[in-house]
Amino acid sequence: YANETVYFFTEVSQGGSKVAVENLVVAGKPFIEDVLYNWDLYENGTVYAPSNYIGDFFGSLEDTTYREWGFDVSA
Repeated sequence: YANETVYFFTEVSQGGSKVAVENLVVAGKPFIEDVLYNWDLYENGTVYAPSNYIGDFFGSLEDTTYREWGFDVSA
């Protein structure tokens, strides 16, 4: 039916759904603002970049860099 989703979240008593959605906005807004404000840092990978080798078990990344554990996985 038309607008059934809106009705579900606004009119039907769900015991907290409306408050949960309102809290989602309040809690999510700082995160969204941070991502938008710092997008250049996030996009180029300088923020939250791993400081260690994460792994390429199947060799699908075509990276022949010498790994920390002492052998070249491309060999």
